[in-house]
Amino acid sequence: MLKQEIKKLISAVKKSQKILLVTHRNPDGDAIGSILAVQNFLLSINKEVDSFCITKPGENFNYLQNIEYIKNNLETIKNQYDLCVILDCGDMGMTKIENKLKQTKFRFGIANIDHHYTNPKYGNINIVISKASSTAEIIYQIMRISNVKMTPSMATALLTGIITDTGNFAYRSTTKQSIETASKLLSIGADFAGISKANIYNKTINILKLWGTVMRRITFNKDLNMVTTALFKKDLEELNLNEEAGEGISNYLNNLSKKIKFSLLLKEYETGKVKGSLRTTRDDIDVSAIAQKFGGGGHQKAAGFEIEGKLTFNNGQWQIIKMND
Repeated sequence: MLKQEIKKLISAVKKSQKILLVTHRNPDGDAIGSILAVQNFLLSINKEVDSFCITKPGENFNYLQNIEYIKNNLETIKNQYDLCVILDCGDMGMTKIENKLKQTKFRFGIANIDHHYTNPKYGNINIVISKASSTAEIIYQIMRISNVKMTPSMATALLTGIITDTGNFAYRSTTKQSIETASKLLSIGADFAGISKANIYNKTINILKLWGTVMRRITFNKDLNMVTTALFKKDLEELNLNEEAGEGISNYLNNLSKKIKFSLLLKEYETGKVKGSLRTTRDDIDVSAIAQKFGGGGHQKAAGFEIEGKLTFNNGQWQIIKMND
């Protein structure tokens, strides 16, 4: 079945001239690496490509070739394309332009390439492999099957996705295949040292101060064996930081103690909206099931959600209060 979907994608790409690439809001390394690897390949075979992310990529990804081609103005999306490829989105809503995509004409439909196992397979073509460490790993496999001649810049983009989604190969998402894929990307010329320096070891003094503030807010729920903490927009503003400064906090909480079953980082970056990032290291906990109850999704050990409400501290615990309560 999966092989058929890949064949359908390859056929659609060959027949298409105008292609739209889209990834999720607040893109991480997997989202940016995936969209740029596909973009640069399509440009190399003379396709007309528009790459879109509603949020501007973080400056730490500026080492990636042609990152400036990614647009974040909705008006730049044309009314007609031959094909749309949505990358690393467990749900089309993660693009924050779902309505626009549904209104846009795509001759060969929408291709959905992702690794979140809560993905409902919303595309006309669905290449969803939940066992993959990252969407970048899936794209590597598609390119290998398609006999694509990969350049060092494409390899660097894909390795960025694998490294960031595995925490420099420290997370449980790391597999034998992800390490083998990384090795092959290195042999092509991917810049491992540059990627690690930009994405793993890039903590400034102000970022460390932010982490200190968040760690001081940690609470422990004895009934659930869960740790929770909070991050606010004002925290970022006081230190002149953007949202990406909080990347990595959820995964750090995940490794605090073996007694902790799972962790929850609550983020209030805008009034009336709270994001939750859930993590666990345990095989008997499925945090994606928790996230789905709040309209979110993700993986068994890493998931997230976004709901309307206000974040407050009450009776020694962080709580989300609905705005109309």
